[in-house]
Amino acid sequence: MTCWKTIESMNEAVQFLYRFINYEKIPEISYTPEHYDLDAFRGFLNILGSPHRALQAIHIAGTKGKGSTAAIITSILHSCGYSTGLYTSPHLTNIRERIRVDCRAVSEDKFIELVNRVGSAWAADFSHAPGYRTTFEWLTAMAFDCFRRLEVKWSVLEVGMGGRLDCTNVVTPGLCIITPISLDHTGSLGVTLTQIAGEKAGILKPGIPAVVGTQTEEVFEVLHRAAGEKNTPVIRVKDRVDCRIQSMTLSQSVISVRMGSRRIDDLRIPLPGPVQIDNTATALAALDELGRRNLVEFRDDEIREGLERLHWPGRLSRIDFKSPAGWKVWVDGAHNPAAAERLSESIRVLCEGCRVWMVVGIPSNKDAESIMKKLAPAADVLIVTQYRSPRAMPVEQLQSIASRYHRAVAAAPDLASALETAFESLDSNGIVLVTGSLYLAGEVYELAGIPGATLDIRRDRT
Repeated sequence: MTCWKTIESMNEAVQFLYRFINYEKIPEISYTPEHYDLDAFRGFLNILGSPHRALQAIHIAGTKGKGSTAAIITSILHSCGYSTGLYTSPHLTNIRERIRVDCRAVSEDKFIELVNRVGSAWAADFSHAPGYRTTFEWLTAMAFDCFRRLEVKWSVLEVGMGGRLDCTNVVTPGLCIITPISLDHTGSLGVTLTQIAGEKAGILKPGIPAVVGTQTEEVFEVLHRAAGEKNTPVIRVKDRVDCRIQSMTLSQSVISVRMGSRRIDDLRIPLPGPVQIDNTATALAALDELGRRNLVEFRDDEIREGLERLHWPGRLSRIDFKSPAGWKVWVDGAHNPAAAERLSESIRVLCEGCRVWMVVGIPSNKDAESIMKKLAPAADVLIVTQYRSPRAMPVEQLQSIASRYHRAVAAAPDLASALETAFESLDSNGIVLVTGSLYLAGEVYELAGIPGATLDIRRDRT
């Protein structure tokens, strides 16, 4: 038993959490029980009263779109009158974004309370939690404890990385979702799609239905085989939901949806781009499955409200700067080759007739070569930069890579300088787009003077 010193401020709380190993800030390590010890994590949760066992959860893994899918589901469930908990990562500007209740980030007082409650339990019975050692484990335990104590009806949980050994995988959910899988975190999860799919399939549970988004045939075969071994029912999104585009702009998409005998026209999604239509289809397929099992009830108008009021920052979002006045910046957190390809497709569709000034910063542990190969052709003007993190790729290295795919690449030491360079030459027919990392996206919100815009995922009624 050790003595716990009560934490009294957000600054203290953040400093305490970052004392532990933070895999988001260090180079990727092997994805093994040595580094991701679920048994030790369960031991820690046990001294908190095993909050994970009390949750009715929707567990989401995948490479692309899992955060957006989680947010869409949560917003619609909230519109249906269900209390919700949402756990996602990473955060853009504020660590409280990771734990949301009823679509709002927990307050500073609640966050401090969670750190103290989990911390005092840890200090009182430290011997039973020898493997409890990462920042992500702390935050996950805090989220589980929060959702259990507030008795939320649905806990929507986004996997941090992989699936099999991710500490969110201690839950027994009511539904699993696997969004599209592509190459990412290859230093930890494997260098082939089938290896990565095998790790994502680790969230599947015996008898628990799994909704599966669009996959390549080789990936689906891995998931289908894993599901068969566990007697897991598989629901393919394309077999449940058909989304047709009615219109699409940089501010929203309007779609028509068919789910069985149900048809809903003129659904407005305030998340632009074809990829968000796919994410919406996945979310609706998940809700359809829960409805068929009499676990949720939803009306067309509740789906409509849940989508229209959704606010999911950092995903092809427009940011209006307070200063300099008049600066408008589009930002997207695409940080792997597949996401970069989808972003480029969206730009071609949504920005036809516009010129694009693109600012790019990429983590050093990502496949920058493939990402730049996808992004560069969509840029009329390309500026590379470096965000504030030890994992950010040095700007000189990124410029060298980008120069292989774009005729003239400018370099800026930081985001502020990169944006100044962009706006100095921006013409009336141009837009500025910042991409390559969710951490870089977060810096845009901070620089714009609106860090609070990332906290909640629901817009107020207008």
